[in-house]
Amino acid sequence: MTTTTEIRDAIVARLQSLPDVGQAHPYERYANDQRKLVAHYTDSGVLCGWFVSRRAVARTERGIGSGRVLVTTSWQLTGYRAINDEQQSELRLDTVIDAILDAFPAQETLGGLILDTLVADDQPLGEAGAQLLEARPVMFAGVLAHRAVIALTTRHWVVSHSKP
Repeated sequence: MTTTTEIRDAIVARLQSLPDVGQAHPYERYANDQRKLVAHYTDSGVLCGWFVSRRAVARTERGIGSGRVLVTTSWQLTGYRAINDEQQSELRLDTVIDAILDAFPAQETLGGLILDTLVADDQPLGEAGAQLLEARPVMFAGVLAHRAVIALTTRHWVVSHSKP
């Protein structure tokens, strides 16, 4: 039986395997001190990092009494990169975004942990696989940065432990 932790860890491992991603965390890192917060998302002296969050879960029992439950999970991958015009930081982030989108195609199984990736009906575009929802400049812990938000929806089976 696949667990949420296994899926989250596989998503983070996939992110970490991509070039120029920077730090990748299995949850949104926080700190009261801005310098500490920036440090969580800094790689080689540059603000450049991602975190993975579970945003929604839908559980659907398949077949009365079958005990099989289809779990659909909406994940959000959020990344930051410090804006640096001389280094064309927006273009560098676009390259990373494209690599992430390519790393989570429609038929991705994360090594057999999930059935596939898809976009829930209420999400824009209605396409399968990872989808870029937003990319824009923001202030992050006192640093002018690009922020990208990517949606990833996964489906996997679990066995229900409820009794009839």
